[in-house]
Amino acid sequence: MTTIRSIFMACSAGLLLAACGGSDGTEDKVDGQVSATLDGTTYTLPARCREHEGEISIFSVDDGSGVEIAARQMGEKLNLDIFVGESDYSTPNLDQWERTSEGLEGSGRLWLDNADNYREYPVTVQASCG
Repeated sequence: MTTIRSIFMACSAGLLLAACGGSDGTEDKVDGQVSATLDGTTYTLPARCREHEGEISIFSVDDGSGVEIAARQMGEKLNLDIFVGESDYSTPNLDQWERTSEGLEGSGRLWLDNADNYREYPVTVQASCG
């Protein structure tokens, strides 16, 4: 699973960078932070923020903790993935979220990527881009 997660994160970041370029008004901020509380446990990580044509993407920076957070705005939707060890929690559209002057914040439910587990996990997320 760790290899799949690494490939997914690398591909997501690569596609984002390829699609966004760098000289077309795209702003890349590496001094961000993302914090998520998933089912009562809070994770806070440094993050890389990317904004292109009014949409924001935030990817946590690997700090060796085994936790990764990725949030991607797609129009009016916010796709959120949280990887904790071998577990992948995600939603294609977070229930409630909004852009803030520094990043984003929101709350809702994530589902574990496991066919045997259909439980919803409460989540809040907050990101600031320096």
